[in-house]
Amino acid sequence: MSNLILKKSTFIHIPKCGGTFLNNVVNKLELVYTMYRQPQNGHLYLHQMGSMEDKYNFTFVRHPYTWWPSFWNWSKRDRFSFMERKCPDFDTWIVDYGPFWMGQYTRMIQRYIGEDPLYPCKSKIHYIGKSENLKNDLLTALLNAQENIKENVYFDIYAAVESDQNLCNRQDRKSVV
Repeated sequence: MSNLILKKSTFIHIPKCGGTFLNNVVNKLELVYTMYRQPQNGHLYLHQMGSMEDKYNFTFVRHPYTWWPSFWNWSKRDRFSFMERKCPDFDTWIVDYGPFWMGQYTRMIQRYIGEDPLYPCKSKIHYIGKSENLKNDLLTALLNAQENIKENVYFDIYAAVESDQNLCNRQDRKSVV
């Protein structure tokens, strides 16, 4: 999925941090004004978004302990080098290639939130939520941004999207077995 401009705020989508799920929730809440699809599937750094100084900008991060295996699983299909894709599991990959990737997640976060000295940005991130606490942190971000939502409707939609995703995950596992 991608970065979103909502009615009163902007969501900066950092890959593998719950953004696709978040996209589904805010779409069902009918808050999306613009969805970026290009470049990089709409994963734009804050400095690429243009002037966002008048918007409430928020994003989500994920603990590196769970981000790295997710990144590995996502990247092993076609993003890694041929040799990296030959690693049979995450543990082997982290031993063989971890030193090369060391610090990459931190640099990526800095670039997405506008704190990379190579890409200065006047816009600032006002709120950084944790994907491990997505339900409550997303509600906090939307309320802080003064998006027009009702908490009971938010929780109903969140539960519906969560249920849909769980159903899809179960169906994916059945098709693999």
